[in-house]
Amino acid sequence: MASNTPFQYRVLRCAAQAGASVFILGSKRAKFLALSRYCKGFVPYPRDFVEEDSTELVCIVNDLIYKLGIDYIIPGCGDTTRLLGEIGSRLHARCFPVPPPSVFDTLNDKSKFASLCLDLGMPHPASVLLAGPAELKSMYDSGQLHFPLIAKPVDAYGSEGVVKLEALSVQVNLDKIDYSPILLQEFVEGEDVCISLFCVQGVCKRQVVYKRKRGISFIEHDSLSDLAQAVARHLNFDGVICFDARLAPDGKSVYLIECNPRFWYNMDFAMVAGVNFVGLGIDPVGHESRAATKKAFSSPYSLALKVFTPWRINAQDVAMFRYWLADPIPFLWIEIWLGLPGLIAGKATRAVRSIKQRFWC
Repeated sequence: MASNTPFQYRVLRCAAQAGASVFILGSKRAKFLALSRYCKGFVPYPRDFVEEDSTELVCIVNDLIYKLGIDYIIPGCGDTTRLLGEIGSRLHARCFPVPPPSVFDTLNDKSKFASLCLDLGMPHPASVLLAGPAELKSMYDSGQLHFPLIAKPVDAYGSEGVVKLEALSVQVNLDKIDYSPILLQEFVEGEDVCISLFCVQGVCKRQVVYKRKRGISFIEHDSLSDLAQAVARHLNFDGVICFDARLAPDGKSVYLIECNPRFWYNMDFAMVAGVNFVGLGIDPVGHESRAATKKAFSSPYSLALKVFTPWRINAQDVAMFRYWLADPIPFLWIEIWLGLPGLIAGKATRAVRSIKQRFWC
């Protein structure tokens, strides 16, 4: 079930690599998935899954199960993961493991996740939930804010709506915040790190830990692994659960930042590295995976730059290039048409911020 294209394309490729013939029930924004050579059939769906009448959807899916001989139902994103948790028991095919809606909502809502970390004694940035921009502006005017801070919506995906508030540019940044409620967090200095787990009844079966910098580098981090597995055990979690975390400058202290109880955008890197999270849910025994640690993969743009220094291209780069080349039309459309404008805008924003800090300091 697919509600969009970029994120869901990774799920499609991982399902195909696991040996599945993939049919897609997709909304209008997912129609470009039909361009993939790995999409055996695309069934258009007239609405967004978040606006779904579940009774009608159950009838549609069960009809497709009968007509197409479907064995497994796989969610393509957060919305369809939650939806599958609601309707899975009424479908006439097996479903990829997903958490119940109550657990999904606890983890997917950044404010509720912050409260969960507080209850469990997990390291997490100090956080406060504000009603909206007016309350944030009032706190700023009264001198209650101590910078730097991070403001973010509680239920957005990726970095959508995330704003870093710094003393020198706070007034400009406040104008960018137009959503409610607002989760306001202290900014933790350090390095971003992520961990993704596949769990069955709270027990971690496979995991990958990685950093994102000009691509993906898989590493090991025992402290982060212990924290993530403790949350999964506490919630008796089923399926894929991903944590964004922050490593302190000492390289040892780690803070959980937020959690995504669903597949994630870079899961195709993990698949090429040897851990197919879709395959683990379809056939755990048949997809016993090798370790993905100590492997580094370039992003498409970083690999393009390596053309000028070909001696830096490694075996992982070659493997990812073959993966991209195997399905070039949707890959290029996603990376260039959809991804490139955001990449340019992000680099421009960081450059402006760096110039301001340099000259204002």
